[in-house]
Amino acid sequence: MRKKIGQIKILIRWGILFFLFLVFPFETFADKGIFIWPPEIHLNQSAQNAIVAWNGKEEIIILSTNFEKDKFCGWSSYGECESDADCRVGGCSRQVCESKNEGVITTCEWKDCYNAKKYGKKCQCIKGKCQWANKEKEVKEVLILEVLPLPSKPTKVKLVSANIFEKLVTILNEKIKKLRFDFLKHKEAGEGVSNLTAPIEIVFEKTIGAHNITIVKVNNLNYFLNWIDKFAQKRNLDKKQVSLKLKEGLKNYFKRDIKYFVFDVVNLEDAKNSIKPILYKFSSGYLYYPMLISGISEIKESNSNINLFLMIDEKINFPKVLWRNGKNYFVSDQKLEIKLKKEELEKVSKDLKNLFKNGVKVRKISFYGKLNSIDKDLMIFSQRIWKRNLWIGKYGEDVRNLQKILINEGVWDSFVGATGYFGPITKRALIKFQEKYQKEILSPINFKKGTGFFGLLTKSFLKETSF
Repeated sequence: MRKKIGQIKILIRWGILFFLFLVFPFETFADKGIFIWPPEIHLNQSAQNAIVAWNGKEEIIILSTNFEKDKFCGWSSYGECESDADCRVGGCSRQVCESKNEGVITTCEWKDCYNAKKYGKKCQCIKGKCQWANKEKEVKEVLILEVLPLPSKPTKVKLVSANIFEKLVTILNEKIKKLRFDFLKHKEAGEGVSNLTAPIEIVFEKTIGAHNITIVKVNNLNYFLNWIDKFAQKRNLDKKQVSLKLKEGLKNYFKRDIKYFVFDVVNLEDAKNSIKPILYKFSSGYLYYPMLISGISEIKESNSNINLFLMIDEKINFPKVLWRNGKNYFVSDQKLEIKLKKEELEKVSKDLKNLFKNGVKVRKISFYGKLNSIDKDLMIFSQRIWKRNLWIGKYGEDVRNLQKILINEGVWDSFVGATGYFGPITKRALIKFQEKYQKEILSPINFKKGTGFFGLLTKSFLKETSF
């Protein structure tokens, strides 16, 4: 009997452990054979890292993008020469620039970084030595254009401490240690046209560190698309960096009434691959982070990691769902919310501390994969705006916000943007939206086709992604 009781106890212990493993996002360590919850927060320095802090009226985005400069990895023998004719390309994979009198022996593996043509390299005679160099025999500065769409004019743009993310992660992990201790202790105890004048208004222009920042307000989209080309040419940027797909994406922002655009030209050579974060402060009626712009940029094919540290007032609850429909990329959300007091927030940034009246909650969400898989922005509204039922003929701010969501979700098929009036365009887009999320919105009432009526089920669906 005792033996059976002992076996039952063992089964119960393993059952409890298995249940906890399913419920909580444990991390396993094979060398110690233990489970740890909550998991520590890790910072990927090669990723795009951002702090997105919203107090209900104003938002601060602190953005840091670390560029890994793609390098040519062929090598030079530095054999003697009098002219370019004395130099040749050698090596099994044509990765060596050598003198014609040499015969360098190499291995025969192929690497993409051996492709001299791709990197604009040529085997040349420079100062009597055969070596790889740019075709122009001079170092061309590396300029990168970043574009950041914002819903309103920034009231503050400034450099912040390069280790601001490390400070935040350190404080969060200290909090996590306490959560872990408390957890273990508890376990042991038991549509329109605006009347605007100038087509483009330059509202900010300044060089800050390695950043040459220009912020424009766009009043005329067609003029803006031509202005971008001229802007790029003026700063010696390749025209391809403002692609057709990028322009189409900018139209998407324009329809959502996002008309302020930050153009940040970074000289990668001067920055030496280490770029200090930039803080942008602006008014916003919803928490916002521009994800789409990365998916339509020239680095859209990159496999990348985006880390967002979302920060809201401690009295507000995070939505049940932060992000839906991840395709061809992985979204990591531990659903772990860490509370920080104002004095703790001040250790990270005084600007963040001054943004909030109370303490804050912080939640990290990460994206892994190809950037071109990301086809929308992060937009989180307050549940207060989803009160009324809406149909054709209705108008108001709730209609405008619904239209912004429909445009962001890619179901809007008109050149007209968010107007605040619920017409046929909005109804068609809402039908597509309801069918896109058929399982959640239509299946509970056994419908297969969208209705175009914004009622209880559609409101409930949006409330899951609202504060």
